[in-house]
Parts: sequence; structure tokens; C-alpha cells
Amino acid sequence: MSKIGFSSNPSNGASHTWRSRRRFNYSSSKGGWQAKGATPPTPTAPTLNASTDLQDMNDATGLAARMRGMAIMYNSYSDFPTEDIYTGTFAYARDTNELYVWTGASPIPISWAGALGQVAGGWDSAARSSVDSINIATDTSVTSHASLTSQAAHGDHALSTGSYAVIPAGGTSMHKWSIPTGGDSSSFGDSLTNNDAQRGSAAGNGVRGVWRGNNSTRYNKFEWMALDTGGNTQHFADLPTKFVTDDAMAGNDTKGLSGMGSHQDDYGGTERCYYVIYDTTGSAYNFGNLGRDATRPCAAGDDTHGLWAGGGHANYSTVYSGITAVTYDTGGTAINGGSLSRARTGGCAMSDKTYVIFMGGYANGNVSTGARNDIDKRVIATGGNATLIGNLSTKRVFSSGTSGNAS
Repeated sequence: MSKIGFSSNPSNGASHTWRSRRRFNYSSSKGGWQAKGATPPTPTAPTLNASTDLQDMNDATGLAARMRGMAIMYNSYSDFPTEDIYTGTFAYARDTNELYVWTGASPIPISWAGALGQVAGGWDSAARSSVDSINIATDTSVTSHASLTSQAAHGDHALSTGSYAVIPAGGTSMHKWSIPTGGDSSSFGDSLTNNDAQRGSAAGNGVRGVWRGNNSTRYNKFEWMALDTGGNTQHFADLPTKFVTDDAMAGNDTKGLSGMGSHQDDYGGTERCYYVIYDTTGSAYNFGNLGRDATRPCAAGDDTHGLWAGGGHANYSTVYSGITAVTYDTGGTAINGGSLSRARTGGCAMSDKTYVIFMGGYANGNVSTGARNDIDKRVIATGGNATLIGNLSTKRVFSSGTSGNAS
């Protein structure tokens, strides 16, 4: 999600127009940016319109157009208040140039997918306990970033709040680490109840995370947790069919899409796609077809489009290089989205909502001899083929990708 981009040192009465759609004016007496036409509340308790909820807080549906009240400005994130904060309160931090909203005890950045990509875990022993980082926009070289205190060996998919990443490391317990600073991961909750996350997928909106996974009995369940508080995951929804393992998920602030994977009955690939609404538990819905049946693809996207890339077929005797694109709000059959620079399955993907990068995986049906460490990149909105931009520090198969704030 893009930043609103307020000036870091405004004068009284300064004006800021966001995407030619919504004007804000700065009040030095209130210490914040006021949505034009709104009645400013007291600085200590800014509020939202009663009809506004979290699913409206994104660029596609118009955060700024729905905002009422003030975004109180602070010099730094560390200056944010810690007491007497109302759910729905906005605050803007000059040092991070981010707009935040309180959804619980902690402020959540509105832009939860950021510039700093995270690549965690993997099948090979050299990758299982490590996290690499890469600046998605600038192609900065991959560097060692964090250490997982519980190994993530087989597609234990990570999600981001913007400030930290959360992963069901080993498929049995939730762990988190700081995206800006790295370091060792720490325990963040208990195991996924009845649902091993390995060979599954995940999507979230920075506030709520949804994981779908499989264990030896091939569960078809989604589970969720609040990303700002951690704790036990809870049952979210069931797929309407038990077809899936080795799928991939992409999503925006409202919904997550689970696509492709392996069919339960014959272990063949499937092109089906289903979606869940983060704020509505109990059901997963048919979305359409992704145009090709592939297992172990990788997926990521922006607020409008989801991209699925690579994957294998027929016991991985065929490995794909194609990219499939969908528009989250329309459903139906996907469109051709170009190609990777080379075929891969069992890789991972991440985005900063402008670019998407696909990396790792393996190419010849053999995890050991076909493992890759290369990185592809493409612009999400404009389409076309991905371009090879560099290499990971080690070969990573079944690794996990997410992204967040660089500072």
C-alpha cells in the first residue's frame, strides 16, 4: 500500500492532496493533518466516521476519502502514546513517513507491505534457520538478516505487519522477528490448531493473518491470528473441497486468494482458486480458475492484482516458467502475465506493492540437484516478463517470503 506522503515539516495551513482525490490541511494548533471538510476532534482522541472499518483503509477503496478527524503528527514512532488510545486512532510518524492506526494495543502501519523483503527458511539445512533481506525497489544485494530459533524447513509461510514478520516456524509454533533490525526470532504464540502449516500458504493485511496448510491427513482448513497480539491461531474457514496441498496465496487488504496446488484424490495439479474475506470467518468461496494446473507455485501482488508464478506438473517432470495474473475484485479466469526468466517450482515471492520478486525453488523435479538461488523481478501493474536481477546467499527451496518497513 502506498504512503500518503505528508510533508515532514509543514507550516500552519499547508495543504496536501492525496492521489488527486482527497485534500488534507495542516493545523499547527492541533498538531495534525485534517481531512478537508471534517470536524476536528480533540488531539487526544481522534476518531473515524462510525461507518469506517479496517477493510476501507486502503488506496483502492479510499482511505483518505473515508477518513474523518486528525492524523496527529509525532517526530518519531517512539513518541507515540502508550495509554488512553482509542481503536481507530490515526497517527503519523515523521521518521518513518508512515500513517498508523491502532487496531488493538499497538499501532499498525497502513502500509504493511514495505521495501525490505524477507526470505526465511528452506529445505536445505543451510537455509532452515536463516533469514535474508533484500531491498525490493533498488535490488540491493541480499544480506543475512535474522536467525530463526525454530527451523522453517518446508514452506512455513511468513506474513508481515510492516514492523515485524510472523511465521509458523516448523509448522508447530508461531515466531516473529523485526523486519527493520533483524536479530533472533522470538516465540509469538502456540501451534496452528489441527493444521500443520507445511506445504501450505498464507495471506494477510497487516492486522489479521490467515494460514492454510496440510499435515499427513491433508487438512483443508484455514486458520487465523491477530498479527499485533499473537497467541493461538483459531479456525477460520474450510475449503469447499479437500483438493489442496502445495498451493500459494496472494491478497490485498480485504481478501486472500488460495490458488493452484495438488488435488487430494490423484495428486495431480489443479488450476482452481478460492478466496477468503479476512474479516468474515466461516467460509471460503470459489473465485475461478488460474488457467493452468501447477503445484508449488509462488504468489504475491499489490492491492489490485495477484500473480502466481512457476510450479510443476505430473510429479514435477514438467516445471513451468509462466506467470498468471488475476484481479482480486473481478474473479473469473486469469490472464497470461508473462514469464519468469527460467522455470521454477517450490520457490517464494514477495512485493512492495510496486514490484514483485520471485526466487529460489528448483527446476528439474529434484529438490537436491535442481535447487536454485536466483531472483526474478517484474513491475506488477504493467505486466510483461520477469527479469533476472541477482542471487540469494544460498539455495532456498520451500522458503517463505514477505516484506515490511526498512526502518
